[in-house]
Order: sequence, then structure tokens, then C-alpha cells
Amino acid sequence: MKGITYGMPEIQRWYDKIPRLREIFLILKNANGKERNSIAGIFYRIILEHKRENRNHGGLRSSGKEKILGYYKAYGKRRWYDKNQYLINVAKSLSIMERPEIEDILDEFYLRLEEEGLVEFFQQKKSDLSKLPQE
Repeated sequence: MKGITYGMPEIQRWYDKIPRLREIFLILKNANGKERNSIAGIFYRIILEHKRENRNHGGLRSSGKEKILGYYKAYGKRRWYDKNQYLINVAKSLSIMERPEIEDILDEFYLRLEEEGLVEFFQQKKSDLSKLPQE
């Protein structure tokens, strides 16, 4: 989905770089509060489990202090996901991880949706995205 740039370079958010993550964030952005909280809670629990597991096996693959400081000084809690504590924590965690680690978490997220019986719901939300105006 391309945005209107008015001759300026298109801004790409950190989560736009991984198509599956972008899709999840778009679904969350367009979900109602209860749906967003439910899905974000699942996502956050997966990240907590992943962190706990990695802590026991040598640590997380992080992009470093500079990346962390850059993201959070730049935005100042003006993003749509800053209104949901689960999503704040999901974003903070994912934004400092390397792509392979994020992909592992996304794989687990989709498995968890299946376990929770939310695949149909998620597919419907995904379908609804195609009806929205392009970003």
C-alpha cells in the first residue's frame, strides 16, 4: 500500500519492512478496541515467552542501544499503537530485534491464532483491509 508523498520520499515505518508484520499492524490499527486488545495480548504473551526462552539460551539478538534510542526519542508516543499498553510493549520489543528473531515470533503468532481459534477472524480482518483506502 503506497501513501501519497506529494513529491517527498515515502516514509517507511520500521514495521513496514517485514510484510507479515506490516499486515498484522494494519489489522490491529483497524480493529476495534476489544479486538485490538485481544490480539495484541496474544502477540505480547508470545514476545514475553520468546524473551524468557532466549534469556535461558544465551540472550536476544538486538540491534543495539542506538536503534532503541532513535525510535523512542523520535516519536514521543504519537503513534496509533501508543494508546494500548500491549502494543506499546510489542512495538518496543520488536523494533529492536533482528529480522530472523521477528520472523520466529511471527511464525509463533500465526500458530497461536490457530490454537485460539482466531484464524477465521484474522482472515476476515485481512480481507477487510483490501476494502480500505490505500495508505
